[in-house]
Amino acid sequence: MINNVPSIIYDKNKNPLRVIKSTKVFFKKQGRVGYVFHVEREERITSISEFDLIENNGSFIITKDIFESSGTLQGI
Repeated sequence: MINNVPSIIYDKNKNPLRVIKSTKVFFKKQGRVGYVFHVEREERITSISEFDLIENNGSFIITKDIFESSGTLQGI
């Protein structure tokens, strides 16, 4: 489990994401307690588990794409 909740984490492209909230939960699959981080980028908010992060020189980097484009709406 992460000892100190970061205020900024980074996506795969090293873009900063602001952590707006963190919640400590029990992860059944991992069998232990950890954090879920609620992150914001360009007015979009999503959640990421601490188990989807790697630490690199004191910074946390997300190991998967979390803000995928939803494409365009058709038929409008």
